[in-house]
Amino acid sequence: WYAMGAILNCCLAQNWFCDQVLGTRDFAAVHRLAAQAAPGCGGVLFLPYLTGERTPHLDPHAKGMFFGLTLASDRAAMARAVLEGIGHALLDAMDCLRQMGVAPRRLTVSGGGARSELWKQILADMMGQPVCTTAMREQAGTGAAICAMVAVGEYANLGEACRAIVHREDGCIEPIPANTALYRERHARFQALYAANRALFAEN
Repeated sequence: WYAMGAILNCCLAQNWFCDQVLGTRDFAAVHRLAAQAAPGCGGVLFLPYLTGERTPHLDPHAKGMFFGLTLASDRAAMARAVLEGIGHALLDAMDCLRQMGVAPRRLTVSGGGARSELWKQILADMMGQPVCTTAMREQAGTGAAICAMVAVGEYANLGEACRAIVHREDGCIEPIPANTALYRERHARFQALYAANRALFAEN
């Protein structure tokens, strides 16, 4: 058995913003743009629910939205708000796991996002925990191979296999306490924004 939180709009939300709003697939450039905005994005929040949401809402009608835009809001603020919105959705999922008693000491990220220092810092700050990456780039295949090796008796159990095979890169990203406090405050608003609009989402 394992505990899992699944969100629907991580890469999808970023890809939508890059394609439909900025007109680019240069993700590194978009992350450099987002890095120009301060944490909290000048008050801009983004709900990333472009295809509904699973954890924790189980709401197929949930919609995406920007909130808090002013004349001072620029592309950098909006780009960072998209990343932070995804982070808030992941924090909702993490909080569900924590309520079940899951207490990780650190987080491990994989995929394309693991190449972005900004994204890893946002996650570390959101979760209030170190964020690490693994030395191998193909996690799914490696995980399947680990399960197979345990099944045929190459290793006694998954823990032993992971200790032998999975290696982390040096230098985890540490959370910045001031940012963690800011994001916790913003997270309450993020959750209130969804709650206030849930009925409207279902009507649209």
